[in-house]
Amino acid sequence: MRILFAGTSGIAVPVLRRIASEFEIAGVLTASDKPGARSQKLVSSPVKIAAQELGLDIIQCDHVNKTERIAVRALAPDTLVSFSFGRIFGPMFLGLFDRTMNIHPSPLPEARGPAPVQAAILSGNRNWAISFQEIGLAMDTGRLYDVLKFNLDGTETTDSLTQAIAAMAADRCVEVLSAIRDGSSQPVDQKGDGSVCSLVSKEDGKLDFSLTALEVHSRIRAMYSWPKAFTALDGKPLFITGVHGGFSDIDAEPEETAEPGTIMEIRKGLGMKVACADKAVWITRVQIPTKKEITFLDFANQMKGISLVGQILGR
Repeated sequence: MRILFAGTSGIAVPVLRRIASEFEIAGVLTASDKPGARSQKLVSSPVKIAAQELGLDIIQCDHVNKTERIAVRALAPDTLVSFSFGRIFGPMFLGLFDRTMNIHPSPLPEARGPAPVQAAILSGNRNWAISFQEIGLAMDTGRLYDVLKFNLDGTETTDSLTQAIAAMAADRCVEVLSAIRDGSSQPVDQKGDGSVCSLVSKEDGKLDFSLTALEVHSRIRAMYSWPKAFTALDGKPLFITGVHGGFSDIDAEPEETAEPGTIMEIRKGLGMKVACADKAVWITRVQIPTKKEITFLDFANQMKGISLVGQILGR
């Protein structure tokens, strides 16, 4: 088995490193260098940086066309493994390989698309999965080799869940690839109705406290650390960057009748209690645009004698 690894973002790096320790890597396909967020200096993808450290051949592109097919053919791989590459492969490219495998962090066919980690948190589900699949011609539609199920406790942010998924995928990928190589793993069709998740935008961070506490709690976590959930206080924008507890804490909250968005209480060890449609969430960290994140207590102290209790977020 001689593998071409296709990946771009940081979630794929542990998988690349693990595969490189167990299999022969013919080369790595990754995105072209892009200008940084704060300058026009070109920045390499995390996968490219890892591939350089491993001494692997690298092909960079923004689209997989004839030039890339020629370059890949010269490396003579027989297996394609992709994880968070960000592009759909055409039939001529897939025809270069005897076997293909894509890693997608969702229980396919649920949450096909580019933002399955955020989709996991936004769903409010207490169970999720990582799918190991053949690469199909349409997005995330290939047959399944394996599905690794795991539990969520409601404290996950996109950042922390990304790290956890990266580690779990790295642990399982060698086992799955070995079974594919040995012919002991036969893929099966995806079952059930599919759903699609879209790329997250800044506007997705907007909070609506007229939703349930679970929905508000989940959105705050799903939007961290980008683009960050946001609301308004006294007409001024405010990022909400932290929320207390998990599913068990939300379940234990009593029903509330206050107007959604009302700051009901400030309690040390919990946060700012904010009413939602049914219950309340406890906000632990906030950020004023252009400033650093701070705790709810520091924020309350900065209000200079103005009480936060009774004020309504979102106005």
